[in-house]
Amino acid sequence: MKNFVKSTKTWMFALLCVLFFSIGIKAEAAPGTVSNVKQTNDTVNTVTIEWTAATVGSPTLYEVNAYDNSSCTGTPITTTSPYTKAIIENLSAGKSYYVQVVAIDKDKTKGTPSKAVEVVTSPNAKVTKLKQGKLAAKKISLSWAAVNGANCYDVGYRKDGSKADPKFKETTKTSFSISGAADTAYQVYVYPMRKNSAGTYVASGNNDTAAAAYMYTTPKQVTKLALYSTGYFSATGYSDNRLSKIATFSGKLSKAADGYQYELRGYNGKKITTKTVNLKSVSSSNKLVQFTKGIRTGEFMKIRIRPYVTLNGKKTYLKKWSNYTWFAMTPKTVKAEITPSQRVEDGLNISWSKIKGAKDYSVYVSRTKDGKYTKVTTTPNTTYNFRTFNGSQLTGGTYYYYIVANKKVGGKTYKSDDSWVFSKSIRITYY
Repeated sequence: MKNFVKSTKTWMFALLCVLFFSIGIKAEAAPGTVSNVKQTNDTVNTVTIEWTAATVGSPTLYEVNAYDNSSCTGTPITTTSPYTKAIIENLSAGKSYYVQVVAIDKDKTKGTPSKAVEVVTSPNAKVTKLKQGKLAAKKISLSWAAVNGANCYDVGYRKDGSKADPKFKETTKTSFSISGAADTAYQVYVYPMRKNSAGTYVASGNNDTAAAAYMYTTPKQVTKLALYSTGYFSATGYSDNRLSKIATFSGKLSKAADGYQYELRGYNGKKITTKTVNLKSVSSSNKLVQFTKGIRTGEFMKIRIRPYVTLNGKKTYLKKWSNYTWFAMTPKTVKAEITPSQRVEDGLNISWSKIKGAKDYSVYVSRTKDGKYTKVTTTPNTTYNFRTFNGSQLTGGTYYYYIVANKKVGGKTYKSDDSWVFSKSIRITYY
């Protein structure tokens, strides 16, 4: 009996111990599944991802696996992180990977992998063969070669000279059309990109992989072409040279042009030359264009011009020329001398060299260099005896004058350059 009682007590004590420990110790749950996995950054060989921590269990580490297929099979590229963020390295450029994140607790118990999320690296191949299609009035068509690893492209554009940020449009094609303003040059950029299939992240190439080019809408025809000046004017005035064979013209020029082609003909209509000048010879702010090749002294010439743009590395000319305009440099020699009699009432003898093609010549005179000039005669000769000014006999002092050759064509009068002024001083001696 005593042994039975003792045995019963021992069994009950053991049962109480089991119940006590069962109540006092609770088994740790396995880590739950992370959520909201998303890509936040990229390079050509890395991606950065972030996620929301698992709410079940006590994860102390996360394992990140990147697979090269959406089924997440095969050997992944693996990294671990104690945070809810990780950078996956050693990836290939311009490629999609499928990432799963697994929570791990301190006992190395793993939770269920997250749903696979597609991530992308940026392409590292350069956009090539960027070119513009045919010129159009208000549209620019462009195309380029497909880039390895890119499944879409970012096309940016802005007006040449604009300080505004380019406008960007995305396309999955290797061609694009821009609606543009008439007679305008644009800066155009194409960047290769790779976008995930969900459309939630785009990895873009950089300036090293982008292509850039100037593109154009059709340049406009030049109108109102007219002579502005001839010869060379220096900034200081000390090295001015009226006989330098340079002709500068004003007009309504093209805003899109890279330069101009001009056709020059002599006083007899025979062609002298056809040449081109680039924008270094054009002042768009002053609406001026300057030519040097073929310019001659001593004759009237006629000129017409048309704009060109550099389309895919080649000059492309507008078919329409401007109207012809006639012009001539100032006469090669111009001088004024006091008459041999030395009497002021006999005036000054003004003479100049002949300009071929001129019908006649006009003489303009002023008492101040920058004052108002009065036309004192128009003559078919190349000399003029200047005796009176504004109805009065000449007096002592300086007279300023210039000579203009006139040419009439179809009822319109064209004039030679009038920008060079000459002077002669008269000294009166009284006895």
